[in-house]
Amino acid sequence: MRTLVALSPGLTIKVSAVGLLAMGRDVELAIRPERVQLAAAAGTGTTAARIEGLVYQGAFTEVTARLGDGQQVRAFVTEPAPLPLAPGQTVHLSLPADAFMVLA
Repeated sequence: MRTLVALSPGLTIKVSAVGLLAMGRDVELAIRPERVQLAAAAGTGTTAARIEGLVYQGAFTEVTARLGDGQQVRAFVTEPAPLPLAPGQTVHLSLPADAFMVLA
């Protein structure tokens, strides 16, 4: 069953959920960092985030970012990164709806 979930201001996604989710209630979602991608600009399925930390791992850089509503997201960005990255920078993250898991 696919259910609409408001992920952040301006971004609502459809997630697969076993059982019914109650309208207006918080739900905990998970997404693997390798499924989160940098987007060139705002668009469908994207949200703005501020970079809080960067850890170079060789083939990729681990990016820790915070959404406008305070949620933290990690992304693994393949090197070379498509744009220069720096703490405090605002970037657009692509968050594919089919990549989310609803946690019990």
